[in-house]
Amino acid sequence: QTFFDISALHGTTDDEVGTVVEVDYYHANRLLAMSDEAIVRKAKSDLDTMLGPDCAKAKVLDAAVVRLPEAVNWYFPGSYADMPDTKSSDVSNAY
Repeated sequence: QTFFDISALHGTTDDEVGTVVEVDYYHANRLLAMSDEAIVRKAKSDLDTMLGPDCAKAKVLDAAVVRLPEAVNWYFPGSYADMPDTKSSDVSNAY
């Protein structure tokens, strides 16, 4: 699983409230049969576990589930240099 804080990656304006997050699951064939609502609950639960109490207090206001069977993000040697400079202050290895 990988998650991205889209708000941090693209920047926000001062009047925006909330955060846009993308969650990607790998080797996720078992998720394909789940309902959208069940996948959203799983993603929220996983984020709560990884990010802690502040995340657990947050509510999902909107969600979209995209199923891409047999698809994969294409990270490659050297691509880390192009990753955004965002890092969790609570979880040392969460970017």
